[in-house]
Amino acid sequence: MSARMKTDGAQDGSSGAAPALEIIGLQKTYRTRRGEVHAVRDVSLTLEEGGSLAIVGESGSGKTTTAKIIMGLEAQTAGAVRVFGAERSAHPTAAERRAFGRIAQMVFQDPYSSLDPRMTVSESIRSVLKLHGGGDPGARERRVVELFDLVGLSGRLLNARPKDMSGGQRQRVAIARALAPEPRLVVLDEAVAALDVSVQAQVLNLLSDIREATGVAYLFISHDLGVVRQITETAVVMYRGEIVERGSTAEILDHPNHPYTQHLRASIPGPEWRDRDRYSLPFDARA
Repeated sequence: MSARMKTDGAQDGSSGAAPALEIIGLQKTYRTRRGEVHAVRDVSLTLEEGGSLAIVGESGSGKTTTAKIIMGLEAQTAGAVRVFGAERSAHPTAAERRAFGRIAQMVFQDPYSSLDPRMTVSESIRSVLKLHGGGDPGARERRVVELFDLVGLSGRLLNARPKDMSGGQRQRVAIARALAPEPRLVVLDEAVAALDVSVQAQVLNLLSDIREATGVAYLFISHDLGVVRQITETAVVMYRGEIVERGSTAEILDHPNHPYTQHLRASIPGPEWRDRDRYSLPFDARA
């Protein structure tokens, strides 16, 4: 069965499979000297198997905190996270983390800080394969070459270190490393935000091709509605820790209902955009 057929079956409900991700009533509260800060408030969403969902919002909206909770990097105050039907512990053990890593992986915004500068990029990928039981040394080596080919990297870069690569090449390595244990869900947190526009387009096309080839599900975290149009079918918009709008990505982009979504939509540069326009927004984020 092709990846596209698996994706379509999950979306129309015919496969009967559990969703790739289900979040129910998620909350995260931090206690500070000034009182409680509610970073995430009653967030619920579903990402179907093989699907692609965006969480959109500006800095401070709660989207990255939500992603960290999903991956076990933060503990929720309340609510549940289920990945392919299994509930994720708020305080996973080391063994639970390793098991979860074979199902779900994360790609961070800055590939340079997420890659060990002392290791070659092939060593970084091999270490993930070894951690998750990726066969004998020969099998791991073949898998590294396969992953390099999948993300469009030349074999000449196998022994390069992160400092010797461009930002786009490093992000391709980060994607290859995330795909090494063959996860069924990948969370991408502002994965193209640090790249210039031409490289962004290349990486987004790459991600689309990988999803087509493997059937992996994507949760794409971004502040940029223009970017998520290219990579996701559905989206939720977060503001002050809450979901304020949800629906198909195209519908949210073309016909935003909430004033905050309209503000995000107006912030996308168009043909008549001028630098000073960024300071004339139709939505007061302080309100």
